[in-house]
Amino acid sequence: MTFSDLAPGETRTKVEAVTLERDSTIEAAEWEERTGLLADSPLGMTACRGEACVDAATFVATAMTAGTIEVRVTVTVADDAPPAASGTALGRLTFVAADDELASTGVGFSPWVIGGGVLVIIGILLALTARGRPARGAP
Repeated sequence: MTFSDLAPGETRTKVEAVTLERDSTIEAAEWEERTGLLADSPLGMTACRGEACVDAATFVATAMTAGTIEVRVTVTVADDAPPAASGTALGRLTFVAADDELASTGVGFSPWVIGGGVLVIIGILLALTARGRPARGAP
């Protein structure tokens, strides 16, 4: 997901649909890496399949049936963010298939192995362009 042209103090949410090929359990939902502007900015990540939802901030392993999963990411930019600041965040949802098979290859894996189901990686690239602020060096 890419967030661009955000102003200081702005909150924006994007939603993407992801297909879960098999009944699975979400075993992890976390931010792997955060840099620049996103190192300390509030970030939210949730994944829902029907009424079953997982929030990275309050994670609990959750079973989900095969089908479309809605992944929602929310970014809030600090009020004092400098003009043209940028940052990246890498989030990861780890699913372990209920039948303990790797969907893409059919090779059996133990439940504790990442990739026993579907691995969803959300990469956020944020380019902040200050609105209404003069460029650096401008009068």
